[in-house]
Amino acid sequence: MNAETSQRERLPFRLGPWRVDPDLCQVADGERKRHVEPRAMAVLVYLASHAGTTVSREQLLDGVWKTRFVVEEVLTRCISQLRQVLDDDARNPRILQTVPKLGYRLLLTPEAVQVAASAPHVAPTPEAPARGSIPLVKRRAVWIAVAALAIAPTAWIAWSVLRAPEAHAPAREQELSLRPVPRHSVAILPFVSMSSDPEDAVFADGMTEEVIQLLSRVPRLRVPSRTSSFHFRNRDADLGSIGRALGVAHVLEGSVRRDQGHLRITVQLIDVRNDAHIWSEVYERELAAIFDVQRQIAITIAQKVGDSLRPELSLGKRSATQDMVAYQFYLAAQALQNVRTEQDMRASIDLYKSAVARDPRFGEAWAALALAYWQLPGYADIEPSKVGEIDAMAKATAQRALALDDSLGAAHVVLADYEHTYRRTSVAELHHRRALAVMPGDSRLHGFYAAMLAETGKVAEALNHREVAWRLEPLSGNAAYHVARGYLAAGRDEDASRFVQLSRELGFDGVALDHAAAYLAIRSRDYASARTLWKKRGDTEESRVMIEVIEALQKPELRPAALAAIQALAPWHALPFRGRFYAACLLRDREAAYQAAAAGVERGLDATDNWWIPEAAVLRTDTRFAELASRMNFVDYWRKYGWPDRCAARGASFECS
Repeated sequence: MNAETSQRERLPFRLGPWRVDPDLCQVADGERKRHVEPRAMAVLVYLASHAGTTVSREQLLDGVWKTRFVVEEVLTRCISQLRQVLDDDARNPRILQTVPKLGYRLLLTPEAVQVAASAPHVAPTPEAPARGSIPLVKRRAVWIAVAALAIAPTAWIAWSVLRAPEAHAPAREQELSLRPVPRHSVAILPFVSMSSDPEDAVFADGMTEEVIQLLSRVPRLRVPSRTSSFHFRNRDADLGSIGRALGVAHVLEGSVRRDQGHLRITVQLIDVRNDAHIWSEVYERELAAIFDVQRQIAITIAQKVGDSLRPELSLGKRSATQDMVAYQFYLAAQALQNVRTEQDMRASIDLYKSAVARDPRFGEAWAALALAYWQLPGYADIEPSKVGEIDAMAKATAQRALALDDSLGAAHVVLADYEHTYRRTSVAELHHRRALAVMPGDSRLHGFYAAMLAETGKVAEALNHREVAWRLEPLSGNAAYHVARGYLAAGRDEDASRFVQLSRELGFDGVALDHAAAYLAIRSRDYASARTLWKKRGDTEESRVMIEVIEALQKPELRPAALAAIQALAPWHALPFRGRFYAACLLRDREAAYQAAAAGVERGLDATDNWWIPEAAVLRTDTRFAELASRMNFVDYWRKYGWPDRCAARGASFECS
């Protein structure tokens, strides 16, 4: 390749809706700008120079790396990153196609970008495809709703945070350095499938998740969750940066090659503090031995990163299956359940059913099916009369799972949330404790438990579990938002503000975050910012009423009109800082707050964090609050498991400050 050709291939070009700038390692679509790793950009430029033809892996390795002495998984990572930044789908490609057993093919024809008067004409840019809308959650929104809102953050956002610390240091770097990296900590990076078969990729992901889940059972071992570890899928990052981003001392890399009934699994464990090689192993096994291999890998990792740990005592009995077809159904269902749309959730349920139909003793599949049933109303538009039926199915399925294996944390948490939803909180407490006893390192379990604790007024304990969940998901904007929410309930505004900022930097952009920010602005009397945040989500009735409330906080003479206006709002919202109750608390009107709270209890609404924010003291100090708490079945729970942070027993009843 001569110098003139090389220079021409580094010029900007357009690929569908994207402008590609090779020298900047950047692609842009209107206001959206995304960073591309240099090696991935070199792959894209090479493919663009061969548009319309299939380019083999060998050609790419020769043309980009100038050598074939490169692990092929590096090329696979580059292709995956390109799909992520270009919003392409491997299963239904519009831009970059994998040609099985041959290589890759660019489906669009690159067009020159006009950079000078004599440059060729550039065809009009087609509009970017609309992104799928995020489903609204109808109930149990304490944890599920915000998880749904957090689906939108993509791996490239987290990657930009990691790769540009100078732009994000104020919140992220400060929070990551709050505590020293624990010695007993390890991140399991996604196992790389050494095949282009999509089923093999699902198999590799399933193996990654299984090792993470096994290690989450080991006390005193920190293992970042799937959400954070999978941010680094196909990223050409140095392990030191990954370790710092995830707050761990060790990282495990692995690959899987499946050839009919045979497996070849390669793993290596690195101490990222000093780049020391700790352990590596190659497993050559028959496919049916996959569960034994997963368990052995988990035990060895725990022993290597913590010589005082006894992982074999905490992994529990195996509730997996020996039926490989059932296992494949289970893995496919997991992949769909992680997408969290109604269509995918329903499809995952069908696949889980197929798995347990083939092997009725497959405990993990029963537990996953129970969780899918329980989550479904949060993602589907289901008639209220049908929700109870689905809840009953979730409960029965979780009970069946526990009859096979009492150490299945997902089944316990389904029963815990079920019992709490139906106001049997003391029973829910037992299931939450059992779930965390068997899986102390599972961020989801800490999140579910924190939601119940927050609703029952255990503000400090809920915040502690939210912080644990965030440390297990340090790159999750959703987890950071929940920490901010815990700080808001505790009245720690400065800490809450830091985590609101961190949540945004990690890509979380849900309605709930704007309402948390508006709440902070109101507390600091920055009413202009609060008004802007309420207007941001559209000129709805709720926005109009809340703006009236904000104006009344500035001008007391407007208070009567604001109190009249808030009657149009629902008693309270499933998410905090919204609804008539919250507005009444801002206006410090005891009667309006009580009436809203009573209406919410009558309608069967969850209290969420509403009753326990500092402004809700107008309700908690009302003599009628004890009766409301009793109707929620909280008082019996408090007598057994301890009183809320701001309350104490007084004779036959209790009082709150």
